[in-house]
Amino acid sequence: MASLFLVALMISPAYASTIVSEAAWQYKAAAANSHLSKWDFLNLTLGGWLQKGMPVSAPCFPVIGGKDVTVNSSACAAVQIGYTNPLFRAPMFGAYMLVSA
Repeated sequence: MASLFLVALMISPAYASTIVSEAAWQYKAAAANSHLSKWDFLNLTLGGWLQKGMPVSAPCFPVIGGKDVTVNSSACAAVQIGYTNPLFRAPMFGAYMLVSA
């Protein structure tokens, strides 16, 4: 009985790896044949859960993601006031703080 269990443990990862490889190949083929961008296709397969993040200080900069944008002075002032406040940052995606001692 123990040897049968050991054989199953040895075969399972190889079988799972084959399944993952096949799924990856199918995904790549479907993405290549789609009219959607890679981002939109992946988002579609994940049920729309992907969201594009924006830096918390984005309103203060004239170029974001390589594109010219208008600086929002009032939003920038709010960011500057709350920048080091974790409660200001908490509801914003990706605005976490890494505090070092």
